[in-house]
Amino acid sequence: VELIVRQYFKSLGADEAIVLAKNDPKKQEGSDADVLAKFTDLRTNYYVQVKNHEDETGMHGLEQIKSYMDNIKNIADDKNEVNIGWFLTTAVFAEEVKQKANEYNIRLIDGEGFIKMIFNAGINVLDLEESKLGIKIETIKRAD
Repeated sequence: VELIVRQYFKSLGADEAIVLAKNDPKKQEGSDADVLAKFTDLRTNYYVQVKNHEDETGMHGLEQIKSYMDNIKNIADDKNEVNIGWFLTTAVFAEEVKQKANEYNIRLIDGEGFIKMIFNAGINVLDLEESKLGIKIETIKRAD
């Protein structure tokens, strides 16, 4: 799923879109982000925590991206850059996550919402190898 998120940001014109290393030194214990997309001219960076779940996604990932964003705010070199946190799941979010996300200023994107975003961006995910998608092709076809 991280590869699809990266491709999504590339299709929107990100200057850089990368899947972050699991051992990224910016990742404090308990914090995590999987994808970084940089829009240089806009001075905006998107950090996305991705969960490939089938049922309901709980608080763990939200806490990870909040902690990551708090750390980015503390170490940011350019205080004029805008850093935005997203929490994306292939499933749906628990009610507790929906309530806390506003407080944390983290955007939530569920599986159905992300599929719509992919198609709106004109990405033909059916050309990607199913093994790299992290979600089944049938899931995408049903949402169409």
